[in-house]
Amino acid sequence: MSGTDTRKNRKTSTILAMDVVGYSEKMSSDEEGTINQLRACRVIIEDSVKSYQGRIFNTAGDAFMVEFNSALSAVRAAIEIQEKVFTHNQNHDGHKGLEFRMGINMGDVVVDGENLLGDGVNVAARLEGIAPPGGICISEIVHSVVKGKVPCGFIDQGTQNLKNISEPVRAYYADTVTGSVDPKQFKHKKTINKKTLYYLVALAVVIAVGSYVFQGMQEEVQNGADFQRIAILPFDTGSQDQNLLNFANGLTEDLSAGFSKAAKKLTLV
Repeated sequence: MSGTDTRKNRKTSTILAMDVVGYSEKMSSDEEGTINQLRACRVIIEDSVKSYQGRIFNTAGDAFMVEFNSALSAVRAAIEIQEKVFTHNQNHDGHKGLEFRMGINMGDVVVDGENLLGDGVNVAARLEGIAPPGGICISEIVHSVVKGKVPCGFIDQGTQNLKNISEPVRAYYADTVTGSVDPKQFKHKKTINKKTLYYLVALAVVIAVGSYVFQGMQEEVQNGADFQRIAILPFDTGSQDQNLLNFANGLTEDLSAGFSKAAKKLTLV
C-alpha cells in the first residue's frame, strides 16, 4: 500500500469504549437474566448513539466501540446512556442490573472497512478499564473540548500509565453518580508499565548488591581501613511519575541510613 493510500485510510475521531462490569461472573450466576438485561441496555445504547450521530463500529459480547465526529457528542451520549441504564436498573430489580464502564478518547484512527484501529481506539479502551463501575473516564484532549459544556464536572485523576500505551495519558472521571460507586471515592488498581517494571527490578538488584557491599565495608572499617567518607547521590528515575520520584527519594534515604548503620564512622556527603 502506498503512502498516499495509507493517508486516505486515516482520520481523527472520538471513540467511546464501554463494557459491562463483572460480565463473566454475572453470566455464570444468571445467564438468561444477564442476556435479557444486556438486550435492554443495547436498546438504550443504540438509541442514544443514534441521537448523537454516532456509529457502533464493533461489538464483542458485552463490549461496544462507538465512533463520534464530535467529542462533545460522545461525552453527552455517554452521560445519557449511563443515566438511562441507571434508571433502568432502579426500575427493574436494580441488584440484577448491569453497570458499564466507559472510556472516551479523541485521536488518530485507521479505517479498516467498517472497523477502526490504532492508538485513538486503544487509549479509549484502556481508559474504560480504569473507569469506575457505572462511570466515565475521558482523556485530557477530550476534557479540553467538553469542560463547561456538559451537565457535570470532572475529577482530575492525574497522569496514568496505561497498559501497552507508550505515552502517559492524563485522565478525568465524570463527576456524576450513575452506578454503585461514587467516582470521588473510586481508586482503580494501577498497572506498572514495562519501563517502570525494569526500573524496579534494577533497584532491587542495587539494593541486594548494596547490602553485600555494606557488610564488606563494615568489616573494613572494623579492621581500621582508611575509608571514612562516601557520597550518596539521588537516584534519577527518568520519569515524571510522582510515585516513582517519591520511591527514588525514599530509596536514597534508606541507602543513607543503611550506610550509617553499616559503618558508623563514615561521613556521608
